[in-house]
Amino acid sequence: RVWFEGELIGLNIGRVVEMGNPLKDCDGMLVDVGVPHYVVPVEKVDVVDVGGRGRELRHRKEFPEGANIDFVEYVDSNTIKVKTYERGVEGETLSCGTGAVASAYVSYVYGRCKFPVTIINPGGNLKVGIKYTTDGVQELSLMGGARLIFKGVWVDE
Repeated sequence: RVWFEGELIGLNIGRVVEMGNPLKDCDGMLVDVGVPHYVVPVEKVDVVDVGGRGRELRHRKEFPEGANIDFVEYVDSNTIKVKTYERGVEGETLSCGTGAVASAYVSYVYGRCKFPVTIINPGGNLKVGIKYTTDGVQELSLMGGARLIFKGVWVDE
């Protein structure tokens, strides 16, 4: 489900599946938000070698299909800073929607944040909210801005 609130676009992400921490030598949590994300809390996200540390964690044998790696700094009870190493891209990205949701959820589970959570990414801010279904299931939503960055013309020859 998608909706608009002024200049923002919202998207219902659904459930997050907790998968624990398969790494014995790293504090973090693996969650599935449609794709696997390993969320690692850090003191200062701006000093993390996202390319190097992210690549190392992404390729660990405990993640047989790989995982996106999110480094999270807690700013306050409703705000986190996130940098993400994305599998497939094989590098740091400016923003990751599922990474924002995974990071907000893990921050909530760790008791560091409450919803709604503002996520500060290098590419811009996002907001993650939560609602409960009638059967008590948590569903998460993602909100952010959208802007046209490319326009093309298809030419059929």
